[in-house]
Amino acid sequence: MASQAGTRPNQQAARNEAANKSSKSGASEEEKRQANTGKSAGGRAEKRDPKNSGSEKGTGASKSAIESLKADHRKAEQLFARFETADDEEKQVLIKQVCNALTLHTMLEEEVFYPACRDKMSESDPLNEAQVEHDSAKLLIADLMALQEDDPFRDAKVKVLAEQIKHHVWEEEDGKDSIFAKAEAKGVDTPELAHRLQQRRAELEQRDALPGGKPVAINLRTVNQKKEEHETASYQQRGHERDDDGGARRDSGSRGERDEDGRFTSSRSGSGHGGWYGDSRGHSQAARKGWDNRD
Repeated sequence: MASQAGTRPNQQAARNEAANKSSKSGASEEEKRQANTGKSAGGRAEKRDPKNSGSEKGTGASKSAIESLKADHRKAEQLFARFETADDEEKQVLIKQVCNALTLHTMLEEEVFYPACRDKMSESDPLNEAQVEHDSAKLLIADLMALQEDDPFRDAKVKVLAEQIKHHVWEEEDGKDSIFAKAEAKGVDTPELAHRLQQRRAELEQRDALPGGKPVAINLRTVNQKKEEHETASYQQRGHERDDDGGARRDSGSRGERDEDGRFTSSRSGSGHGGWYGDSRGHSQAARKGWDNRD
């Protein structure tokens, strides 16, 4: 009897331990299910903050708009660094990657970040300078995107673009007078701005190709118009140098002096006689004189 009584507590303890393991296992499975479905134990969907849900691609998941833009800067710097040691084949790939990355970044700043800065920052000069820097970069990016593989200026163009971007990044990030520092001081970098930046990034990343950036501060129409005006004036000037029959008009000063018979002396011999080209009057006078002096 004593032995039977002693085994009962042991059996009860074993059953309790098994029950605890089952309970823990069930809780663990429930936790996994909640994590996978996003629902609570009661079956209700948990609410998620839309401001914290952004694009997982690129740098869109950042809570700060400025930190997201800084991450773009770091990515461009890495691509430029890789270009310096890459072979020709890889360079062609890197050019497209860096141009696409810069185009995306530029669109985000011009469409979302810069307008927010202008709303709260009284100084417009830094933003105007940044826009001119953007436009200068756009011209090089457009040229690089249409680049021929045998272009002898390829590496030089990429180097100049890298230097432009380096200076632009310095203007935006370096010191208390930088654009980012002033934006933070004025309360520009809000969660709402970060969310709008993330949404726009996600939209642009879904596109197969981004449109070439159009300059804002540099008026290419004026440049092209001046070029057309110069070409038109040059064409008209060439037209004035034609005679009525469409032939090239000759300058009388280049024909030399006339001799006593009305003919032009040759500039090559100094004393010889040239032809009768363009001088019908002199030709007639000489003919009459020759007729009168005939034997």
